[in-house]
Amino acid sequence: MTRRTKLSNINFFICSTYLDLKDYRTAVIEKLKNEAGIINAQEFFGARDQKPIETCLEEVKKSDIFLMFVGWRYGSIEKDKNKSFVELEYEKACDLKIPKFIFFMDENTPISPKFISKGTESELLVNFKNKIANNNTIDFFSTKEDLSNKVVQSLLNELPKHGFEIGEKDQAAHTEDLLFSIKRFQALPKLYYDTEITFHAKLKNFERADRHECEAFSYSYGSTVKRKFNIIDEKFISYFGSFQYLFAENHVADDLINLKYDSDFLIKAKTIQGNYFYEEPVREVKKVLRPDPSPVRLSFAGENLIEVNEEVQVGTKKRKNLLLGLEFISASKI
Repeated sequence: MTRRTKLSNINFFICSTYLDLKDYRTAVIEKLKNEAGIINAQEFFGARDQKPIETCLEEVKKSDIFLMFVGWRYGSIEKDKNKSFVELEYEKACDLKIPKFIFFMDENTPISPKFISKGTESELLVNFKNKIANNNTIDFFSTKEDLSNKVVQSLLNELPKHGFEIGEKDQAAHTEDLLFSIKRFQALPKLYYDTEITFHAKLKNFERADRHECEAFSYSYGSTVKRKFNIIDEKFISYFGSFQYLFAENHVADDLINLKYDSDFLIKAKTIQGNYFYEEPVREVKKVLRPDPSPVRLSFAGENLIEVNEEVQVGTKKRKNLLLGLEFISASKI
């Protein structure tokens, strides 16, 4: 692993409701600790244990990076402000202009009803999430592993833009992570979609995505393109066998097709999956009349017909097929 300069010391404030997301918080902290040679995490603030709001806000002030995870609870409300601790911490980070990385729990993630706000608190949560989404880039998570991986990947991409010095992940570790992510997604696509991966590739021709692809991936037909790519590293080729295209929709589609043809890029993408339906012919063996193939003919009556068994289509039935793919996020020239 190479280091150009000493790694920046970084203090993280982790903002979330506690009881429902404590295991997710722990997973993120452990993941960041494991990346110590790349992201030098010094302290983790925000583990709330009956702390007064003043203490929490002081910890926000001490932090360099604000990590926020939002589930389906609004959280404990500070009576004087009539806002949750989480919302007050978020507002403090905004006031201080601390870089924020915000992740919402995917709506399809299974969660206990006791961790879902109801009534007035549910309305407060909806309003709060709308306020966040209107002013920030949001990513979504499903599992603890999904969240921790996305946090680290986002930090690796964005920390240098905020002036933080980070290390470089060694190539062997990146290779192992990439191969594992692809194999896991191929085996369990319904569990491990939305996993971000990075890889080197040459970009080739682009074309309009097919109707069944748009149906499977919930894209708008006519607003979606797919672009062929060739993996540069030969040891990845067999693992990428079923992934030949990057998909993108709307303005991201413009970004994808404007990238130079046959050039080498570091591609950032995420795994996607979905179902599409198609009509399959239903066939049966039936007796039908066909011309007699024998050379004997009755000249005055035309061809002789004989009865034969033949497979014929009698209808169709609807079938469902699972499709896997990669959605383009960004690319940087190598």
